Amino acid sequence: MQNGHPVHHEQTLHSVIARGCHTAYIDTNPDAPSNTPIVICLHGLATSNFMYRNVIDDLAFNARIIAPDLPGFGHSQKHCSWNLNLDSYTLWLEEFIDQVIGLDQRFHLILHDIGGPIGLSWSVQHKNRIKSLLLLNTSIYVEHFRPPLIAIAGALPQVGNKIIDWTMQGERLKRIWQHEFSSPVCSEDIGHYCAPYEDPNAREALTNVLHQFPSAVSHLHHLRSELKRLQTPCSILFGSSDSYCKPANATVLAQAIDGAHLRFIQGVGHFVAEDAPYVVSEEMRELLKKSGEHISPLASVTHLNAHRKQLAS
Repeated sequence: MQNGHPVHHEQTLHSVIARGCHTAYIDTNPDAPSNTPIVICLHGLATSNFMYRNVIDDLAFNARIIAPDLPGFGHSQKHCSWNLNLDSYTLWLEEFIDQVIGLDQRFHLILHDIGGPIGLSWSVQHKNRIKSLLLLNTSIYVEHFRPPLIAIAGALPQVGNKIIDWTMQGERLKRIWQHEFSSPVCSEDIGHYCAPYEDPNAREALTNVLHQFPSAVSHLHHLRSELKRLQTPCSILFGSSDSYCKPANATVLAQAIDGAHLRFIQGVGHFVAEDAPYVVSEEMRELLKKSGEHISPLASVTHLNAHRKQLAS
């Protein structure tokens, strides 16, 4: 274990230096045999690997699940020697993968929000290493993306940092998170989402990411043209009530990635791994089967009932 200490749901937080940044990550089974399926989960803007906690619990019985906190977020380093833009994050991801699972190991990816363009950018450059892709409410089509007002305000020169610094803390931030989720989330879990932003460096890091938005357009346009290179099982699982990544994002992604399976979840918004975690894990199981791998069924009646309830909604 690397600097390990327990986190939520007895998942263990490890750390590694990737591209010069202290990177915190969950690894459910670092000593797993080489034939164990590996799933890497990338979170999105203003969250952390905490968002995947229930997905991880459900998938970790027979698989090795790895979920890093992106630099600038969660428990990872807030100040890096590079701007927190898509190109830099893609280079960071390459070094993280090489250090944590090695240069040749093949694996599955679950991608959400900004984790989508980061993971997809890496995937088109290393398509032979990807066993499957599961895309959750992400966008590389700016014409179908409507960023929240706080993100637009935070991207403004000079004043954006002051807006983020004022907004992303205390009771204001708690109310924002409570509003974002489609299902009730307990106060303890809301506290986990808020906790990183008690550090002013975390608020500054978020501003850094938002300031990179204008420069991301050319990166995203290039990435679109590369998606046709992906020849791997892919599922696109979207909450249909997302106010930011409109359903059109899912449709055009399904058209761009050959053979992609598209599925909408009614009554779920942007944060699908929080609001429908067992639908996410079940979709990942289907991808594992398509790749010739297998994860055992849900381990508890509680999980099974929750899963059935989500499927029926």
